[in-house]
Amino acid sequence: MIESICQGGFDSFKNDHLGSFKIADEKLHAILSSFCAGHHLLLLGPAGSGKTTFALKLPQLLGPIKVVDGCPYNCFPEDAHCPYCKRRKVNGLTNLTKTVSGAERLVRIQGSDGLVPEDLIGGINPVVALTEGLHSPDAFVPGKLFKANRGMLLVDFMDQMPERVFNTILFAAQDGEISLDANEETVRLDTLIVGTGDLGTLRLLPSGLLDCFDVFSFDYDITATEEMELAYEHINERTSGDVALNKVDVAIEICRKTREHANVSKGVSIRGSMNFAGYLPWLKKAGYRDNNELIRVASSVCLPHRIRLKMGADLVHTRGDVVENIVEDVLFPASDSDTIINLSHEDLLNFVEELSSNDVLRKPLKYGALDLLLSRLRRFPESSFARFWERAKEGLKQLYPDRAGLDMLTDDILFEVEELRIKKERKIREQREIEMRALGLTLDALEKEDIVSREGGGGWELGQKSIAFLMEALSPKIAGALLFYGVGKHATGKKLATGEGRVVGLRKYRIGDRYRDIAVKETMKNAIKEKRSILKREDIAVEIKDIRASLDVILLIDLSGTMNQLQKLWYAKQSAIALGMAAVRTGDRVGIVCFSNLSSVVSDFSRGLYSMTRKIIDLEIHENAFTNIGSGVLKTVALFSKQRRTHASRHVILISDGDATAPHPSPHKYALRQAATAIKRGITISCICVAGESSNPELMKKIAKIGHGNTYIVGGEDIGSAVLEDFMEFRS
Repeated sequence: MIESICQGGFDSFKNDHLGSFKIADEKLHAILSSFCAGHHLLLLGPAGSGKTTFALKLPQLLGPIKVVDGCPYNCFPEDAHCPYCKRRKVNGLTNLTKTVSGAERLVRIQGSDGLVPEDLIGGINPVVALTEGLHSPDAFVPGKLFKANRGMLLVDFMDQMPERVFNTILFAAQDGEISLDANEETVRLDTLIVGTGDLGTLRLLPSGLLDCFDVFSFDYDITATEEMELAYEHINERTSGDVALNKVDVAIEICRKTREHANVSKGVSIRGSMNFAGYLPWLKKAGYRDNNELIRVASSVCLPHRIRLKMGADLVHTRGDVVENIVEDVLFPASDSDTIINLSHEDLLNFVEELSSNDVLRKPLKYGALDLLLSRLRRFPESSFARFWERAKEGLKQLYPDRAGLDMLTDDILFEVEELRIKKERKIREQREIEMRALGLTLDALEKEDIVSREGGGGWELGQKSIAFLMEALSPKIAGALLFYGVGKHATGKKLATGEGRVVGLRKYRIGDRYRDIAVKETMKNAIKEKRSILKREDIAVEIKDIRASLDVILLIDLSGTMNQLQKLWYAKQSAIALGMAAVRTGDRVGIVCFSNLSSVVSDFSRGLYSMTRKIIDLEIHENAFTNIGSGVLKTVALFSKQRRTHASRHVILISDGDATAPHPSPHKYALRQAATAIKRGITISCICVAGESSNPELMKKIAKIGHGNTYIVGGEDIGSAVLEDFMEFRS
C-alpha cells in the first residue's frame, strides 16, 4: 500500500483509484497518510457528501494477501492460531493457502437500533452445538468483526449504533483479544475500522472510542463545474442518446443555492443534485415543453424533502415555499438596478433584532414618518439601518456622480454671487433627493427580502422573514429547554411531552374514574381473592395510563414605565416569542395579556404563532402608568373562562419589575385576592420578578404561593430562561 503511493504519488493514486470522485488534495493527503499509518478513520459529514463512496474505494489500497483457505478468521499461513486452524493441525491436516484481493478484504455493516454485539462477534449454531458439542470450533459462527480480520470493517451510520455495541467496536479498535463465546479460545484482531456518520456523531460516541479514531469532515466542497460534470455523467449512465439534456446548469445552481439559503440548515446533497438533474431529461420526454415549467415541476418533486429548515424558520415557512422562492430567484434573477445594496444573512439578522428592540427607529418606520426616520438615521449612524442607508447613498453617488456634488461646477465658471447661491441650494436639494432615494432603495431592498412589509396606513411593519429571523435567534434556548425536559428525539430516560396511552400501573377505584379505565381482569382477581360473589368498590382496579393533559398558559406582562429600563420589555418580548415557539413544539396553547393602569388581551389562544409574534413586537411602554397586577390576573381568569379547553391544565406566568400601585386603597390586597380567585378555579400562577429598585419580591412570592407556582428573581437577560424553565416544569 505504502509502496504504491510512494512510487506514483498521491496524484497517481487519485487518478488510478478515485476516478470521477471529487475531493480536495489536502484532505486526500491527510486521509491517506492516516490510513497508511494504520489509524482507524471516522468520516463525518451530511448525507450525500461522499463519505461512504470514498470509504468503499479505500480497500484498493490494501492490496492482496495470503491467508489460510477456509479459515473464517483469515489467519496468515505462518501464524495460524485460531481454533479452526489449531484443530486442523491436531487432526494432521495441512492448511492450504489462498490469495485475497484488497476488495475482498472489505466487510461492511450498517448501524441501526437493532444491531447487537452478536452481529459483530458471532454466536452459537444450535444444530452443530447439539451434534458436536458446545465447545466445538464449528459450533461458533464468527460475526462480521472476525470476518474483517486482516482487512477493513466499514461501519456505516456509526451514530445510529446502540451503546451496547460500542464496547465491541472499542475492543476491535484497540486490536484487543476477543473470546469466542462459550469457548475459552481468544482471537487477536487486526482490523482497520472506517466509520461514517453525520456531524452530530461526535456528541454521541463515547470519548474512549473517539480516542481510537482520526476524524475527517466531508462537505459539499466541490465547484459548480465539477458538480455539473458529475450530473452529466449520472445522466449519460441512465438515459439514451435521443433524450436531450436540458437545463442542467439551472438545476445545479438551484441545488447549490439551497445550501446557502438563510432559512435552510441542510441543503440538497450532491447525490440529490445528481438525481434532480437526472430527472429533467425524462420529464422533458414526458411532454413538458416550457423550460421554466419543467424546472418548477421537477423541483417540487425532487427537492423539498431533501432540505431541512432551521429551527424557527420551519414555524413560518414550509420547505416547499423555500424551494419555490429559490427556483424563482434562479429563473428570474434580479437586475443590476436591484443590487445597489446587498444584504447578507448576518446583516438581516442583526437588523431585525435591532429594529424589534429599538422603538427609536421602529416607530417612525411603522407610521411612515420618513422625514423623522431620516433625522434619526443621521443621529444614530452606528445602527444597522443607518449602515444600509449609507450603502445605498454610496451606490447612488456612483450611478449619478453629477447629482452627488461631483458636477464639476467651479468658481471659474460661476462668478456671480447669486449663481453661487443657486448652486449651493441645488446641491442641498439634490443631496436631499439622494438621501430620500437611498432611503427608498433601502426600504425596497428590505421589502424584497420580506424583512419589512407595507401597512395600509402608509408605514412599514416587520415582515414574515423578520419573524423567522427572530425565531432563529431564539431557537438555541428553546432547543436546550426541550432537550433537558425530554421533548424530541432520543429523550432517553426523560418524560415525554405527551403520553402514548400505555398502561403503566394499577390503582384503587376513585369516584369520577371512567368506566373504560377499569381493569376487568384485575378486578375479578381481587373479588375471587376475597371470596366475594358480589363486587365491592374496594375490589375495583383502575388502569393508570401515561396520558398527560395539555397545557394552556398565559404570559402576563407588565407595561408600566419602569419596564423601559435596561431593555426589560425587549427581554420580556423575547420570552413571549420563545414561549410561543416552545408551545408549538409541545402542542400547547399560549395567550398574552398585558397590564398597567388596566389590562388587555394582546393575543388569545386562537391566534397563530406568526400573528402572536407580530402583536408582541408592537407592544409599547405605557409612560407614567400605574401597576395594576390584580387587573392583569383578573383578565387572565376571564380569558381562560372564555376559551377553556377540556383536559387542559391552566397556568399563568406573571412578569413584572414593579410594586402593585393600583387600585386604591389597597393594591396589594387586591392582587392577592385575584390570585386566590384564580387558584379556586384551578389556575396556577408563577411569578418572575425582574430585580430593580421598584420591585417587590415579597409580593411576588405571596402571589406565587397562593397560586401554587414558582417564584423567580432574575435580571432582564434571564427572563426568557425563567419562562421556559417554568413552562417545561408545569408541562412535564
